[in-house]
Amino acid sequence: MLLGWIFATFYAKIDAKKKRKDKLTLAEKAIFVFGLLIDVVLQLTIINLIFLDIPREFTISERIARLANNDKGWRGDFAYWFYKKFLHPHDPGHSGVRIRK
Repeated sequence: MLLGWIFATFYAKIDAKKKRKDKLTLAEKAIFVFGLLIDVVLQLTIINLIFLDIPREFTISERIARLANNDKGWRGDFAYWFYKKFLHPHDPGHSGVRIRK
């Protein structure tokens, strides 16, 4: 489990570096591709059970943004909490989630 969180942290940081258009090393590219694959698999399995929601997006980050920005119920609240705890610390502004007051 700890290894999964460490990997997710590296994946988020590499994704942020990619968005800044910084050059990625071969190892970073491999981690990114593997991370994207894991992201999609989790999106289609476990995340469906957590949010009790059918995906309309390709990645977890896109779903988090949709729910956090548009859902006024528990899904939106949970998505926003997830964003603040796990995505925002590694890549502020990730996915276009609007900051709540």
